[in-house]
Amino acid sequence: MSVLNKFQLKSKFSSTKMFTIIIYFAALIVISNNVFGLIIREFDISKENDKILSDDDKEIEKIALSFYEDTDKGKYEELYNLLYEGKWVKNDKNKKEDYCVGIVNKDEFIDKVKRIFGNKGEKISFSRAEVLDIKEINFQDFSTKYPREKEILKYVIKGTYNIKFYLAKLKGSALGACGIFNWQKDLPIISFNKELKVILPGNVENYGIIYRFQWIKNLTF
Repeated sequence: MSVLNKFQLKSKFSSTKMFTIIIYFAALIVISNNVFGLIIREFDISKENDKILSDDDKEIEKIALSFYEDTDKGKYEELYNLLYEGKWVKNDKNKKEDYCVGIVNKDEFIDKVKRIFGNKGEKISFSRAEVLDIKEINFQDFSTKYPREKEILKYVIKGTYNIKFYLAKLKGSALGACGIFNWQKDLPIISFNKELKVILPGNVENYGIIYRFQWIKNLTF
């Protein structure tokens, strides 16, 4: 599969922060998230090749990359407008699995991602992301592979629409408190009522590492 698109991160460091990172790589120590919070970042989005995309694929490509770019820059209001995230609660009565009760609202989402990714996205720097492939899948395959995301749909889609389900396959690299790592992700995206949205499953506990798996999986260092 060919790379459809790629964004690169250019970081600007003050001399103090550059010295800190040199010390990090020289001593192979773990630097705290607060140090990376001082990084100033800019994105450079450029085409990797001249492959011709359909209009639908161009829009899916755009929203997939914007999902990571807005997270990296801490543009959380814009990020929220790109997605639906399920809100889940514990089933304390019979101790069975938690269940979805709706969609996370904007204020709750922004408070959560600020805590997990930092006020300006400083806790994880998405230094590179590539859209490798985009494919449409049927509802049955979507429901089987993404049962939690399926539960969210009843709070999102009301009425009858021409609904399409897509997977954007991505890979990239990022910089976190423990160093540089590579990641992969199959990002589910739905199209309905002339609108594209990333679907995040959400979870009850919202622990940092677990919550971040909605953005990144298959980490290698």
